Amino acid sequence: MQVILELQFFCAQYGVRASGASDDALLVKCFNNRAASNAALQQYKQAIDDCTEVLRRAPDDAKALMRRAFSSEALERYREALQDMRAVVALQPGAKDASAACIRLSKLVATLDKEEGASTSDNSGRSAAAAAAAAAASCAAAASSSAARRSRERSCDGDL
Repeated sequence: MQVILELQFFCAQYGVRASGASDDALLVKCFNNRAASNAALQQYKQAIDDCTEVLRRAPDDAKALMRRAFSSEALERYREALQDMRAVVALQPGAKDASAACIRLSKLVATLDKEEGASTSDNSGRSAAAAAAAAAASCAAAASSSAARRSRERSCDGDL
């Protein structure tokens, strides 16, 4: 609730009305813009909070997912960043930045697991490198699956 009050104050400063359920789209834009500003100012925790608020209102907002992922990565929260990047790749399979970040983050998470000694192998007994390769393949598979689904949707639209 405090975050919403802060944003309403922020919007009021600039003459923007932002209150009530009918203004969700405006709030999403305000939170997204503030998140971008916070990230540019290296205020990553605030950027993550704003992106989380956007995603509470608009769960498929790829911009918020990507901003939250990059902010999480900056705070060395690689697992959280990877989860968000995988969601971006699923929503936008052609997003090359997200695909590259997904692969990079998969490697970081695997390295982190190995360094922490928490688990150099997952439940299947695979090595950390194999787990990283599997995670990267999962990102690619999500992109491929989404692209195929959209292609089918386009072909179905033409049949109408």
